[in-house]
Amino acid sequence: MGLLITNELPLSNGFIITEGYVRVSVVENLEGTMIGCTGTLYKDKICFGLPTSPIEGTCSLLKYRDYDRLVDGSDILGLAHDALIEHLLEQGIVAVKEL
Repeated sequence: MGLLITNELPLSNGFIITEGYVRVSVVENLEGTMIGCTGTLYKDKICFGLPTSPIEGTCSLLKYRDYDRLVDGSDILGLAHDALIEHLLEQGIVAVKEL
């Protein structure tokens, strides 16, 4: 599961990609009160599966959020996807979950 970027994304080298694929990862802190959400951006989902390098430095892909297992549930990877969708939208980038 990852995020599909659905709008044009200008790169630091001047090129523009028409879509992008973000592979999401998450870590929970020791106390279980916060999760760190991060992603790695690829040109598209196909490039994720190939031995290609990710795209660097185009947008922020790091977000920390408070976490309460009793309220939020135990699916921290799903929460990380949602947190990064919101974080990207704050940067003007539209992304949706890609199963």
